Amino acid sequence: MTLYTTAAPMFIAKGIQDKSRKPRIFEAEPRPTHLPKTYFFAKRGPTGEMLCSGPSAVQLYGSESFDLKGPYARHTTALSNILFGAGNAQMMKRLTPADAGPKANVVIWADVLPIQIPRYQRYPDGSIVKDSLGVKQVLADSSPVNGYRIKLVKTSQNYRGQGVEYPRLTANTPDSDIFRNRTIGPGDQFDAASGATSTRYPIFEYWDNFFGSGGNDAGLGIYAPTVKSSDAVNTKLLKRLKAYPYRMRSVRRSDAFSQAQTVKTLTGDDAIEFVIPDGMVNPFTDADVSISKIFHKAWHKTDNPGFVPVYGDVGNFYVYRENLHILLDQLYDRERQYLLAHPETRVWVDLTPTATDEANMINFLSGVYSSGAPYLTFEMNTTDSGALAMSEGNYVLMGGGSDGTMDDATLDSLVSQEVARYADAYDDLMDDAVNVESIIYDSGFGLDTKKDLLKMTSIRKDNAVALSTFISGGNPEKHSDEAAVAASLRSAARMYMESEYFGTPACRVIIIGQDGELVGSTWTERVPLIFDFAEKNAAMMGSGDGKWRKEKLFDSGDSTVVTRVINLNRRFVPPEARHDDWNVGLNYALSYSRGLNHYPALKTVYDDDSSVLTSWFTTMACVELQKIGNNAWRKFTGNTSLSEAQFVEAVEKHVLAELNGKFADMVRVIPKVQITARDKQRGFSWTLALQLGANGMKTVMALSVETYRMDELPVAA
Repeated sequence: MTLYTTAAPMFIAKGIQDKSRKPRIFEAEPRPTHLPKTYFFAKRGPTGEMLCSGPSAVQLYGSESFDLKGPYARHTTALSNILFGAGNAQMMKRLTPADAGPKANVVIWADVLPIQIPRYQRYPDGSIVKDSLGVKQVLADSSPVNGYRIKLVKTSQNYRGQGVEYPRLTANTPDSDIFRNRTIGPGDQFDAASGATSTRYPIFEYWDNFFGSGGNDAGLGIYAPTVKSSDAVNTKLLKRLKAYPYRMRSVRRSDAFSQAQTVKTLTGDDAIEFVIPDGMVNPFTDADVSISKIFHKAWHKTDNPGFVPVYGDVGNFYVYRENLHILLDQLYDRERQYLLAHPETRVWVDLTPTATDEANMINFLSGVYSSGAPYLTFEMNTTDSGALAMSEGNYVLMGGGSDGTMDDATLDSLVSQEVARYADAYDDLMDDAVNVESIIYDSGFGLDTKKDLLKMTSIRKDNAVALSTFISGGNPEKHSDEAAVAASLRSAARMYMESEYFGTPACRVIIIGQDGELVGSTWTERVPLIFDFAEKNAAMMGSGDGKWRKEKLFDSGDSTVVTRVINLNRRFVPPEARHDDWNVGLNYALSYSRGLNHYPALKTVYDDDSSVLTSWFTTMACVELQKIGNNAWRKFTGNTSLSEAQFVEAVEKHVLAELNGKFADMVRVIPKVQITARDKQRGFSWTLALQLGANGMKTVMALSVETYRMDELPVAA
């Protein structure tokens, strides 16, 4: 920068000052008020919590995972499809059976046999002369040379149960105990002339991102192009880097009877170009070209705000570098010595015989130079059973992946394990900015698992639980059985107080009875009435903009009619039983007309009929207010720039903006921010009270008919 030192005539160019820049604004991820947590089985895909719409769920887990006639479908899948059909996103959690196998995987080995290689007649381009029958023609009066025969083979590791083989391998076995640990061993080739046997070297290993049989339908095509290939070899790169530029493409087939198709890279290419040595950069593009640098980002992009995470079918690729160095050094040494002794063959080769640093230029995958001419001192064995031909059109699929047991008992057990995490204050599920679910539905779990679902309300105050009395696979229930289950569930729910501080009993739980048949679905088993209840909630509260839809409110009238579940196990409950059911929090549908049923009320397990917390809708509004309050803390924590008055105003303004149009005028909420005397003394805290006003739920009508003489009939007001 030029300084003002004298008055000597000149101008000082200061450059551009950009005054157009504005603070960066981060848009909140769309989150519906009604955001169910769904546990399910899948053919493939991530095992962590994933926020999904219907299309993104299919992208992540495969359409087979949501086929209700397929092996992955359980009652949770049937409900999940209903919710996706209503346009409601879900927080999905793929379950891992204990007996599922390890991630689909494959090791590519080089089986190397020392043999005598004949000296063949060659055309000017280096290709071998063959007779009419395709037999290679040997040079007259020549002696064979010492060389190698290489056979590429593959193996995969699969599930090993207890007492089968040590160590036990399952989907829960750490990758470090399964992969990257193959060792050199004996091969299966034999040279009858010399009695030599082969040695088998692990060269490449790759495995799926996640467990599951879906990994068996994916793999890689790894090949060495030549100048004759449709996508010709990059000879400039070969010579500059002194490393053979290979190609790799990712493939996937739809099932075991289909041909695999190429999965394009994130940049839209069919394949990537790579070299094996580390630290290599393409001097013509300045791009990384080493496989260790470019593999993962070619097909993976998981930290991608605003987009569905992209997980490549093959999650990891490992090169056994020491083994490969041994192999390449052997091949390079023999080939180089031959070239030194036979200078007439140097026209169509890549190697410079006088050099000593070109081992990585050896193409060990297909055994030919970049010109397409076969090497002189080693040959590929592609005719043995199980031998691989690593050519442009071929690929090697992974194997060993399996799904494990996926029945209702396994589902119950795994869900119980998962929801127990909600009772652990140190679990990652306590991060409510990431785990934004607001409700879980009991779509037919066993009684113990039903009670375990209540743990979702134990610590986090921004979750609700909807329980059913029906157990999947059962027969239509008797009313006495439903009432008994409801009483047991209500008793369990009351163990999880809403507020110890205020002495508020449990309220974020609802119990729905009855079961029937699902309409508009290929699921044929009986389901709990809660399927219909869940769909109505999804339609009303499941929009991505977070706003309730007033036209979808189902608190009275025709909107309460049951539409998704038919042939209910019962339609009438005697008045005396209704009192008992109300006291244990049991909700159900009653007759609305000769052919229709409806919900006469939707009551939570809260036991004070004078309170608005008996209303399901009011309770769900409270769940959302917890989330709004949590977000307000994230927005304003750490603030030092505002005075107390400004701070109070800013927080209230922010909350009011969040509340705008939120609850379809069903409730009224007033945010009150205070800096109490204790807050002022501490200097670092503030108090936010979200004051909710709601109407009481009208459920009882007294009816009388009064008769009058016509001339005495009161005039209507």
